[in-house]
Amino acid sequence: MTYNTINNDVTMAGEAKGSLGRIDKYELRRELGEGGFGAVYLAHDTVAEVDVAVKGLPPEVKHNAAELESIRKNFALVKRLRHPNIVAVTDLHQAVAVSYTSKDVESKLRVFERDTMVVMDYAPGVTLAHWRRQFPGGKVPPGKAIAVVRQVASALDYAHSRKVLHRDVKPANVMVETTENGTAVARVLDFGLAAEIRSSMGRLSREIRDTSGTRPYMAPEQWKGDRQGPATDQYALAAMFYELVAGEVPFASVFDCGDAAVMRLAVTTDAPKMPPSLPRNMRKALAVALAKKPEDRFASCGDFVAALEGRTIPRGSGWAVLAAAALLAAIAGGGWIYRQHEEVRQREEARRNEEARMAHEAAEAEKRKSREEASAANKRQDEAAAGERAAEFVRMKTRINIKKSNAKQRMDAIAEFRTDPEGLAKRISSADSQWQTIAALAEPLTLEEAKAAFEIASEAESQIASDLDWLQKNKAGRDAAKSARASISTLLNGDAATFKAEKYASDAYQNGKSLLEEGEAAFAKGDFAEAGRLMEQAHAKFANAAKGAKAFFVKTTLGSAQEYFSASQWQSCIAECD
Repeated sequence: MTYNTINNDVTMAGEAKGSLGRIDKYELRRELGEGGFGAVYLAHDTVAEVDVAVKGLPPEVKHNAAELESIRKNFALVKRLRHPNIVAVTDLHQAVAVSYTSKDVESKLRVFERDTMVVMDYAPGVTLAHWRRQFPGGKVPPGKAIAVVRQVASALDYAHSRKVLHRDVKPANVMVETTENGTAVARVLDFGLAAEIRSSMGRLSREIRDTSGTRPYMAPEQWKGDRQGPATDQYALAAMFYELVAGEVPFASVFDCGDAAVMRLAVTTDAPKMPPSLPRNMRKALAVALAKKPEDRFASCGDFVAALEGRTIPRGSGWAVLAAAALLAAIAGGGWIYRQHEEVRQREEARRNEEARMAHEAAEAEKRKSREEASAANKRQDEAAAGERAAEFVRMKTRINIKKSNAKQRMDAIAEFRTDPEGLAKRISSADSQWQTIAALAEPLTLEEAKAAFEIASEAESQIASDLDWLQKNKAGRDAAKSARASISTLLNGDAATFKAEKYASDAYQNGKSLLEEGEAAFAKGDFAEAGRLMEQAHAKFANAAKGAKAFFVKTTLGSAQEYFSASQWQSCIAECD
């Protein structure tokens, strides 16, 4: 798979027939795709009789003993991961006997004798980046996006409980298999290994480069080189969910600029703009999961998904600790002063109670004010979003009406060709079908339906324009072909018939007949330029046949021929033949 860090574009390799080579017990079957560190191949384990996926290590890493040992230590942790939503890595295999059927496979896999390669379970399906393209605009409905992200979150939380971080969560590292009942099953690839390999390459290179992660999904602490933890994977998961529902990653315009310094500044300081189409609870959940500080994010990836779904998230023990600390501080600050006289103690206690009551009331008033301000701000934001959606809906309806008007004008122009449909039936039928598609568009009820209708109208209008352009460009060719055919008909009913060209000049006549048949066939298919060319050649052949037959007829049958002509006609004929 070839990945693009902005949109996770994937180029899937084609099927290959037969064996592509063999590495010890692994028989190479076909290329699955190509990633940043080389190609991935489907292989068959001839001992265990199972299909696996294999890929080599970058030359910079596999030829460096220290970095290779670091990867082996990481592999020892990753190998123990067993979860239904994780593609298991089963072996770091050192090749002994290697053979390839072509240089192309050898140059892509790049595993040779004594090299180390990664062996993992084979996960059918497509990458999450490819899977989301089935939805209009690449935007996945929130419910379906949550169903996929929930499975990825379960895999991440499981790995985190075993002290394993992924550090490179992105759509290109998630495989999605659609079952027979339509359920999407997600499995996470490259747990820890890809990030470890990238870190190794960063240590070996003198260039300034990312040491782990893929830029649009990297948390602020990754950009700053700070310590990473489970919250780092949670940030990437949130960025991935954002991309699924919004069709683009957070800070998409910044990542388009290509300037790493500008990207780092945006991710570490700016607040991402939340997709206005999402419900408020989802926007809030995203804001927490994309927080700049790891400690401000959710306690787990599962808690993030629960917040997306609108479920209550337990605060956890941290809040109790803070409350206890506050109480101890209050006790220490206020002091429990011993009073010998009960009256003094009671007055002091009453004073403290009154101060606490007033402080509580002030705090409650501040909370109410904050809630009211937040509610008003959310209301203004919702109203602004609704207004923008309404305006966009009106603009979209206008665009659809323009598409319909353009298509109607072109259909009126196509109508003139219906009186002479030879060779044009297929094109006219295609235009009719596209016009019916536009005409059948119902009045959109939502902005999403309007956008979908606009895409349908655009595609249909484009096809109608193509049909009309083809018809107009080929009108001259059709007329020329018909003119040539009429000239042939006149010739065949004239001298060619009179002097029996079919009999006395059969070779030329038959050549003309064959060319005419080919021209008629081309005309029927709508290839008018070719039909005209063939019919012009046929006309020349028939003309030569008629002239030859006329000469033969006159010179070989003078006696009988003279009976059919007047004296002047006969002399003219003799002169022409001579």
